[in-house]
Amino acid sequence: LQCVGVVTLALVSETWHIAPFVILYGLGLGATMPMRNSLVADYFGRQSLGTILGWLMSVTMVGSILSPVIAGWFFDVTGSYRLIFIIFALLATISVPAVLLARKPLRDH
Repeated sequence: LQCVGVVTLALVSETWHIAPFVILYGLGLGATMPMRNSLVADYFGRQSLGTILGWLMSVTMVGSILSPVIAGWFFDVTGSYRLIFIIFALLATISVPAVLLARKPLRDH
């Protein structure tokens, strides 16, 4: 939903077109927030929760810092956000198969 939302944002040509982006992206982002911690704990155990979430949030933070800078530079060069938003959506789409194919690791109990 996040990826489709960003593509929708890239194709906005009227102000009201922002509504589908907000709905799709908001549902996609909002759905992951309450589940993330419990999924990490279920998959890897509570002992690893802090370490894994620390790494996960660090990587997320780097993307959150760099993506507006990259998008701004891209706009300055091309005069449009359309292509960079589509590129961001395609890059995010790469994570979908990884998540769907993930299997619960074997742990020592």
